[in-house]
Amino acid sequence: LALIAADIVRIKVPTAPRTTFNIGRMDGGTSINTIAQQATLELDMRSEDPTALQYLIANVNQLVERYQAARWKKWGVHVTVETIGDRPAGEIAPDHPLVKAASAALADAGLTTAPDLRISSTDANIPLSQGIPAVCVGIAEGGNAHRLEEWMSPARLGQGMQHLLLLTWWAAAWLAGEVS
Repeated sequence: LALIAADIVRIKVPTAPRTTFNIGRMDGGTSINTIAQQATLELDMRSEDPTALQYLIANVNQLVERYQAARWKKWGVHVTVETIGDRPAGEIAPDHPLVKAASAALADAGLTTAPDLRISSTDANIPLSQGIPAVCVGIAEGGNAHRLEEWMSPARLGQGMQHLLLLTWWAAAWLAGEVS
């Protein structure tokens, strides 16, 4: 498993479109001096671009296939791949009415007039990958995302909730055809 992980971290990914991967967990064995009967590696792969993501997935699968060869099986090594989550790439144009509404709601809630618009891997990726407009908004300030030290300050939570409600009301009216 360590050899697979070492090979994975050598995979070159583009910086544009932003493409990343993370070996989030490696686990196995029952004690420090026992050969592990089973081991797992959890790999998270993400990209702003569907083609770049598929290229990364193909590279990882090709690498894993090498460890499914007969020379490894004779040692009792059996490698399987299981998808435990799927976060496809997707994006929305900055001039889309939903993005404009989210920006306007930020200003109306007194949070900012210059929102930080960026492509990221969020729950909005699923609808975006299917051509359904979506945005992901935060309702508080925080930092150190995806780390043990991740934090959130409740100081502006009220304004964040106001932003979310304004955006929700606008989206409902937009879906009903009442605004453009």
